[in-house]
Amino acid sequence: MFEHNKPYAQDLVLLRSLGLPAWNAELHSLTFIGEVHPFGDEDPEGQKTVIRCFVNCHPAQFWKFEVIRRSEEDGYDGMEQIEITTGSGLLSNYYPMALAVANNVLNVGVARKLDVH
Repeated sequence: MFEHNKPYAQDLVLLRSLGLPAWNAELHSLTFIGEVHPFGDEDPEGQKTVIRCFVNCHPAQFWKFEVIRRSEEDGYDGMEQIEITTGSGLLSNYYPMALAVANNVLNVGVARKLDVH
């Protein structure tokens, strides 16, 4: 019944506006959907911001974003990659968070396991 999964109807407008396809993904497999260049020509040459979008269907849809952006270190000279994974839900719920990270408006720290005794 759920061998393949497609986008939720609520996400189709966002997918089109981002230039991403209405994908068809196998269950329990991370599927690359495409790349978004949210700032187009605003980024300096050689320092283009990219949001790579992936989906993993169980059949609920879990999202992964790889954000490549200009690093705040050294006055935005150089690039860095941030990986974001989500719980299940709509792309339209999670993409704004990835865009905020790409825009250096939301920064993500490193999670460290605490030794609790």
